[in-house]
Amino acid sequence: MILPDEGLCFLPALATDQDMTIDILTCAAQDLHARGIRQWCEPWNREEIRQAIERKIVFLCRLSSGLTGAVFFLSIESKNRPLYTRKEDCFYLYHLALLPEFQRLGIGKRIVESIQQMADKAARNIYLDCWQGNRKLKMFYASAGFEPLAVMDEADYQIQVFRYLANQRQKEQE
Repeated sequence: MILPDEGLCFLPALATDQDMTIDILTCAAQDLHARGIRQWCEPWNREEIRQAIERKIVFLCRLSSGLTGAVFFLSIESKNRPLYTRKEDCFYLYHLALLPEFQRLGIGKRIVESIQQMADKAARNIYLDCWQGNRKLKMFYASAGFEPLAVMDEADYQIQVFRYLANQRQKEQE
């Protein structure tokens, strides 16, 4: 899928992209940790990443320049213990990560909007979660049309669960 105007495309990750996927996730996690945001733990589980790539739920975001600066996972099942479920009529968006140099350029917003468009076409709601303490990320998702659903306990912290209702923009315009 190529986004208009900016040449951003989403490509399913291949087995040869495993190291790049882990590098993007690691770099993004380290940047978050340096800012006091406990969004993810490291190191990443290589076997889980390999299996996710094999299941074709990992996508790389590439600019027209050929640079790859973001990754996300989009599945019909959630791996989070409090949310664990499998629904054919939903997407679960997780591990959306941008390299620090790709942040604050509107790329994350464009990625989320594209996923929402995909969900609208498939008539699937989107669920996601983030660390409850990540105020900026919660505001980002709320401004992108996700509604907060619940705060849930995870191992030693809490997560905020969000939902995007398929075709909600269309309903709001009617």
